[in-house]
This record gives sequence, structure tokens and C-alpha cells, in this order.
Amino acid sequence: KRVLAIVNLILILIWFYAILNVLNIRRDFMDWFTSILTYEIVLGSASFAFSDILLFFFVIYASVIISRILMTLLERDILTQFNLGKGLPHTIAVMVKYAIISIGVFLAITAVGMPMNSITVIAGAMGVGIGFGLQNIFNNIVSGFILLFERPIQIDDTIEVGTLIGKVKSIGIRASNIRTFDGADIIVPNGDLVSNQVVNWTLSDQQRRIEVFAGVAYGSDPHRVKELFEKVLSDHKDILNDPKPLVLFNGLGNSSLDFRLLFWTSNFYEWIHIKSDIIFGVHDILYKEGISIPFPQMDLHLKSIESPLEISKKYNKESS
Repeated sequence: KRVLAIVNLILILIWFYAILNVLNIRRDFMDWFTSILTYEIVLGSASFAFSDILLFFFVIYASVIISRILMTLLERDILTQFNLGKGLPHTIAVMVKYAIISIGVFLAITAVGMPMNSITVIAGAMGVGIGFGLQNIFNNIVSGFILLFERPIQIDDTIEVGTLIGKVKSIGIRASNIRTFDGADIIVPNGDLVSNQVVNWTLSDQQRRIEVFAGVAYGSDPHRVKELFEKVLSDHKDILNDPKPLVLFNGLGNSSLDFRLLFWTSNFYEWIHIKSDIIFGVHDILYKEGISIPFPQMDLHLKSIESPLEISKKYNKESS
């Protein structure tokens, strides 16, 4: 889109130049435009021409465009050809991007001939701003560099921050984009990711442990039930054999014999479907074997009591 916009701009300039030639006012327009560009603005001891201001912003804009193009090429085409660790191509590409922007800012300042004392004043003003009103922003920027260098969180990792859980879509200098499993994009300041406790579910691998609870009616053979549950786990293709799946007799409940199924999968992003498959399998195999799945219930036992007449006689004797 940006390339198309630049091409359209060039075509518009060519068309405008041709119109000026047709109307025979090209020289007059160029003289007028030159006078505007050379008009100087004086700010204290410093003076700037409009051409210097345009050159300043053009150099910065060009450096931003070049940095984005180079970052995309590095991250998607060049660095993928090397055997680099997870997240390292993104870190290198981002650092190159901001290095080019920094060089562009320096070149823009040099091109307009800005005095060093003016730069010192601007830097001092920024320092005061950081000290008073920009502490959080500066903290988030520093945290962004920490995330890029240490890489505790990487692109496509599934993380949990407080009540938020989702997939990391991008890591910026100030904030990161987390996409929840509900489809919402959450912008999280980098300072929160560095200073708060973060659970990274996929930092070292894609494995996840899944837990399923099941109960059967009293009177069922617990050893047979354990064998059936182990068969359900062994038949599923996405359940790992190492670590070995476990079927534990979890306790004697109020209404059921309680079992706990623990198993691992390397297909992290499908764990909720795998858990559903196991619950389906547990239900189907119990139904097939004729083993009842109980529901909470309470048995009430009534003992025979004395007749109301006898209770009344006892009460009258005690009262007299």
C-alpha cells in the first residue's frame, strides 16, 4: 500500500508539472515555490528555512519507511534461512529497525544544521519530561528493550498475565499485543510484562498437562474402571506416552467413586479439544460397559417413632 501511494504521488507530480508547462507558468510557479522554501524562521539565535524543515521531516520519514521494509525482509526472508533460536529473528529485525530510525534522526539533524546547543536544550527538556510526566512511558520503553534482549516472551507464545490469557502477536517498544482465545486484541504495556508475574505456557516447548475428573457409582469395580480409563487415554493419538498418563483413584465421594486422569499432549493449541475427546471417551466406554455415572443424591432413612397419643401422655405427666 505504501509503495502504491508513493507511485500515485509521483504520477500526480508529473501530471502537475505537465499542467504548468501547458499553461506556461512553470517558471513563475518555481520562483514562487523557491521563495517559500528559502523563507527563514528565526527562533532566538537559531534560524530555519522551510526547506530545512521539509528536509528534516523527509529524512525521518524515509528512514522509517526503509526501516520497516528492511525489518520485514530480515524477519520473513533473510533471517529465516539461518538456524536461529525462537524469537531471535524478531529481536534482530526490531533492533535493526530502531537503529536505522536513530541514524535517520541524526542525519536529519545534521542536514538542517541544527546547533548543538539547541539539541542540548531539547535533550534537557526531554529529561525533565521523563522525570515528571513520562515516567510510565519511559519505563515501558526500557521494559520493551528488556523483553527484546532477554526474550522471556516471544512471538506466538501463549502467556497468562493476571486474568488475561492469550497468544502474543507482537512485541513493540512501548506495548505488546496479546490476542485472547475469545478473539480480542489486548494492548499490554511492557512494564506490566516485566514487573508482574507472567506464566508462559509455551516458552520451552508446546507440551501441556490436562486433567479430567470422573466418578462412577458405588458398587462398581474400581480396578476395572481404571483399566477402562487407561484404554481411553492410550487410544488417543495426541496423548504422549512420556510422561506416562496416570489414572488415580482420587477418593470416596458422597455419591461416587472419584477418579482423576492426568495426561500430557504436545499439541498445546488443541488441548481443549483433546480434553473434550477424553471426556466423550470416558462417557462412551462407561455406557458401553454398563457402569453407572452417579449424580449427587442424599438418602434419607426414617425410623419408627412413638404414636402422637403416647407423646402427649408423656408431656402431660411431665407438666403436672
